[in-house]
Amino acid sequence: MRWRMGEADTNSSVWLYTRWSLTTPVIREESIGPLAATRRSNQLVRGHFWFVFMTANVAYSAVQKGWPLMHDEPSALSSLVANR
Repeated sequence: MRWRMGEADTNSSVWLYTRWSLTTPVIREESIGPLAATRRSNQLVRGHFWFVFMTANVAYSAVQKGWPLMHDEPSALSSLVANR
């Protein structure tokens, strides 16, 4: 089965997203620059791709769904009160 260009783009995006998902925590914890942190993120993810992929997606989903409630935005609170 031949891959379409869109599928190849999606696959490479998912791969990069996962490989680089630890770059920001590495910068914060190890106090190194962005390029070194990207290399370190690659090292940390190697051999644990699916675990990191799933963990990053769960964290992203939790933030997207829970963000308004955590910050007490009026629209989220008003919808909660209106549903009671």
